[in-house]
Amino acid sequence: FRRVLFRSAGCSAGNWLGVRLRGRPSNRQGIGARVIATAGSARQWNRLMPSGGYGGSSEPAVYFGLGKAQGADVEIEWPSGRRQRLGGLAAGAVHTVEEE
Repeated sequence: FRRVLFRSAGCSAGNWLGVRLRGRPSNRQGIGARVIATAGSARQWNRLMPSGGYGGSSEPAVYFGLGKAQGADVEIEWPSGRRQRLGGLAAGAVHTVEEE
């Protein structure tokens, strides 16, 4: 078995936004949460699932490509069933969100 660590440097075209979750009633890392990002008329979603198959995992955060947008509104559907909305998160950063 050969162990390999891969971390993509990403691309330099366009803005991006990252969201890291901290659950309270939900699990501590918010695993299973659905995160929706809206930038202008573009809407994307991703589910926080850091497992990547047998023996694999990825960073416990979700990322969105924003193109030319300078930020996005984010909605989180936590595993506990709670919903949380955050407006105007700035592009080019990973934002940590604690469950309310």
